[in-house]
Amino acid sequence: MGLVQKALSRKGILISLLFVLITPLWLLVFSLLNAAAAQTGLELSTRYPGVTAAPGENLTFPLEISNGGRSQAVKLAITQKPDGWTTAIKGNGRLVHEVFAGSGSLAAADLNVKVPADTAPGEYAIVLRAVGRVSGADSLRLSILVSKEGSGADRLVAQYSELKGPSSATFNFRVDLTNNSAKEQSFSLGAAAPRGWKVAISPAYKDQQIASLSVKPGETAGLDIKVTPPAQVEAGEYTIPVQAVSGSGKAGTDLKVIITGTYTWNLPRLPAG
Repeated sequence: MGLVQKALSRKGILISLLFVLITPLWLLVFSLLNAAAAQTGLELSTRYPGVTAAPGENLTFPLEISNGGRSQAVKLAITQKPDGWTTAIKGNGRLVHEVFAGSGSLAAADLNVKVPADTAPGEYAIVLRAVGRVSGADSLRLSILVSKEGSGADRLVAQYSELKGPSSATFNFRVDLTNNSAKEQSFSLGAAAPRGWKVAISPAYKDQQIASLSVKPGETAGLDIKVTPPAQVEAGEYTIPVQAVSGSGKAGTDLKVIITGTYTWNLPRLPAG
């Protein structure tokens, strides 16, 4: 009986040792399989999947499709969106439903979203699906928080929006243009000045006049705006609206110039000698 117990005890010890040795091997194999699956799969992503918008605002989400497997075409589709919202997937300005993703590389597209003007405040979801023709699939959920303020709107803000001086003065305004979208935007710049007034827009601390400017997502660009009134302009207040227009919207601000009067130097005539 003692021999039997010893044999069973030795068998139990061997089983325990085998379990201790085999378990790490299984965990290693499982991890390697997961890593291999991740490397050969598709991943659909965007830099800012959650944004804030105002009713009536246009949004653009730059999409990236990462392909760790064989080169293939990838089908893109919108599987969920709020009722009444307008959405479109575009590439190079055209509607697309597939992109080509090379092996180990990225493919890109844009999702354009129009928030209806009558949208009530709240959180809304849009879901996209990417499916490879060869293998792999992924989904992406976007969260859009709609508020009346719409903190995601681009902004054009003057440091000092009102300047005062004589008609002979030149008025220099500093204005900051902020791109609050998720992609780089090109803005066309312009001002509606009264007849005879001259307005020159240039990058901050530079003399070169510009009519457009590119701003990266989430960044602010400084602008110097030089306003020159015409000679003999009457005293009074003058408003110069300034706008920055992009493909998805516009930002604007009003600059005010107060002319205090016209001052000239009248030198006395010297007697004829």
